[in-house]
Amino acid sequence: MKNRMIYQMKNKVRNLTYFLLLIGGTALTQSCSYLDVVPDKIGTIDNSFTNRNEAEKYLNTCYSYIPGNDSPYNNVALMGADELWSYYPLTPYNDFGPWKIALGRQNVNDPLCNMWYVYYRGIRDCNIFLENVSDMSKVGDLTPSMRKRWLAEVKFLKAYYHWMLVQKYGPIVVVRDNLPITSQPEEVRLPREPLDDCIEYIISLLDECIGSDLDEEEDSGIHLPDKIEMAMTEYGRITRPIAAALKAKILVHMASPFFNGNNNNYAGFKDKDGKALWPTTYDPAKWTRAAQACKEAIKYCDKGNHELYHYTNLGTLKISEDTRKILTFSQLITDHANNQGEYIWSNRINLSTKDYQFNMMPALNAYCRTARLNSHWNPTLEFVENFYSSNGVPIEEDKTWNENGWYKSRYEVTRGDAVQEKYIEKNYPTARLNTYREPRFY
Repeated sequence: MKNRMIYQMKNKVRNLTYFLLLIGGTALTQSCSYLDVVPDKIGTIDNSFTNRNEAEKYLNTCYSYIPGNDSPYNNVALMGADELWSYYPLTPYNDFGPWKIALGRQNVNDPLCNMWYVYYRGIRDCNIFLENVSDMSKVGDLTPSMRKRWLAEVKFLKAYYHWMLVQKYGPIVVVRDNLPITSQPEEVRLPREPLDDCIEYIISLLDECIGSDLDEEEDSGIHLPDKIEMAMTEYGRITRPIAAALKAKILVHMASPFFNGNNNNYAGFKDKDGKALWPTTYDPAKWTRAAQACKEAIKYCDKGNHELYHYTNLGTLKISEDTRKILTFSQLITDHANNQGEYIWSNRINLSTKDYQFNMMPALNAYCRTARLNSHWNPTLEFVENFYSSNGVPIEEDKTWNENGWYKSRYEVTRGDAVQEKYIEKNYPTARLNTYREPRFY
């Protein structure tokens, strides 16, 4: 009896073991199948172009690579030279790339302010947008006119990102179409193209964006609006004046001596196959082409109601012409209600001036410290000396400054006189260096 009971118990244990193994095997098999299933709500490129709302999100992505030139951390022109300087030692407010470039810390192994990967990423997204929105079977609820406009905007952005790369690196790899994600290493090692070829491709994209008056009349082709009609929702979007102005700017650059026949500095700039990458032969026709582009830009700016800002005294106060000039320079920045006409392309939506205000405004007393006025950035003496005189020339070349001996005595203290009372209070003591300068100096 006892042996029989033991035998039955062994059978039960054996059966239970088989049962557990069966469940475990089934669970493993099912878990492997589960891993092969793509979860729901995973975004794909196709999802981005199913309707207008999704496509507009991708359009905004294409815009997102526009550099924040208002930021001292991104714009090398602000802190990378000697117009502004920051005191030492480094603080969190001045320990950044552009300032390190001004200190001579640029290098070839890990370049400071290196933006090539940002712009090429932007170009790739622009190409994805163009490929999909050009397909009439996608984004079905997009009107024909809106489709044309969006395509033109993204073509502009693609041209702009190429131009930003050219400004930084000269001849570049032009990305006309995206390479497949499966491309092999040897397929992605593309050569740089000659500078003139890079520019011609950029200009060709801009020409498609600008279109012509004939396109407008026949409602054909790709063209941009002459101005933004709905500023609340579309401010900062690309217009035809923007595209024409960029085209003119690029062609003026290409006609200038640095790019046009610069044989001294770039004669040996060639690729590994010996192909010249820089135009070393002067071409006067480039100036003709640039002038024509400038005229075209002016024409489209007129159509978009753009004009230079001039301060107009709306009150009864009588002001001199000099005072009006000073107010024109200052009100151009502060009078947002009346100076919209001069802005061709503004990035004010993403603009933040708090860094300028915090770091430039002097902390005049202890109370200012509570407002975080750091006074980190200051103009340099060299910058002050290079500012033009009231006659519009460098002070060391100004006849009045030299005949009166002002240049030699520029560090001595003098007093404001009646001629300058609009700029310097009469009898106020200041360095001679601060007197008789052009209005923007003050």
